[in-house]
Amino acid sequence: MAKSTMLSKANILSAISTAMTPELLSIPELGGDVYIKPHTAGEREALETAFGEQRDKNGIRATVFVHSVCDAEGNLLFAEDDIEQVKQLPAKIVSKVFNKSNEINGISTDAVDKAGKNS
Repeated sequence: MAKSTMLSKANILSAISTAMTPELLSIPELGGDVYIKPHTAGEREALETAFGEQRDKNGIRATVFVHSVCDAEGNLLFAEDDIEQVKQLPAKIVSKVFNKSNEINGISTDAVDKAGKNS
């Protein structure tokens, strides 16, 4: 068995800048691309709090959408106030963003469902 390397505080915190590059997602239904934001630990906590607020409003996927679609620098394009409008988009588009965001942020659909129920 290979010996693992012990990480230092500096090694761990270096992930702040290197792991936060937004990923491009093609949305052919809209004729273009969007960036999807990798979440920090704090952003993940805020997202989970928002799940609880949206649980009874059928807004979980729209919430992930507004917390994920960003510009090339990682600045979000939408805000909480946009959730109701995002809920009016075709499900195929919102689901595509939802699935990609969950993929790059290591969130399973079960975890989303659980967060929405327990918040």
